[in-house]
Amino acid sequence: MITKKCAVLGLGSFGSQVAISLASFGHDVLALDIDPEVVESVNSKVSRAVVADASDKESLIAAGAKGVEVAVVGLGTPIDASTLATLHLRELGVEKVIAKAVTPDHARVLSKVGATEIVHPERDMASKLALQLRSPNIVEEIPFFEGYALFKVKSPPKLWGVSIAQSNLRSKRGIALVAVEREENGEVKQFAAKPADIIEKGDKLILFSTSTIADEVGGTGWL
Repeated sequence: MITKKCAVLGLGSFGSQVAISLASFGHDVLALDIDPEVVESVNSKVSRAVVADASDKESLIAAGAKGVEVAVVGLGTPIDASTLATLHLRELGVEKVIAKAVTPDHARVLSKVGATEIVHPERDMASKLALQLRSPNIVEEIPFFEGYALFKVKSPPKLWGVSIAQSNLRSKRGIALVAVEREENGEVKQFAAKPADIIEKGDKLILFSTSTIADEVGGTGWL
């Protein structure tokens, strides 16, 4: 894995988790927040944690943000702080700036000032929760193109011990089983589905089909 120099600005619940996760993957992480207590809470878990006003360009330079390759702006409100932080990072030459948006208007402003990617953690988490409540068997749904999607679903008991060829998902349901996710010795692996592969208890199946199958495969007793 290539180690990157990263900066995370704003150490709320979103930013602190991003900073700690990046550091756990071996990246060089600079974490910044204006609150000394918050900075202290992540100090031992990242490369460097600094008390700084992320909306102030000179503070960013002094903290070392000018030399990073990737920056995550986790500031939420007030939105002018995240907007200024994003603008300053781009002016300092940071190539990739991923910014958290709290509203659609905020997202548009962040894009205008140079954010290379916008994330909506609250909205995405709400959508994921709603999906889980509606369709408890679906772990994840990824829209692919109009009318189609990829679904990660828990393997149903009726398919345990059955080969992918014998499952007849394509011929019976029009569903393509494209990959299987399986945990082995504490490590999660994904592999392309082959006709002779046997589906096991605990497997997650990666399916490709029309978006309309969500309700069908979402229940715990599908098939």
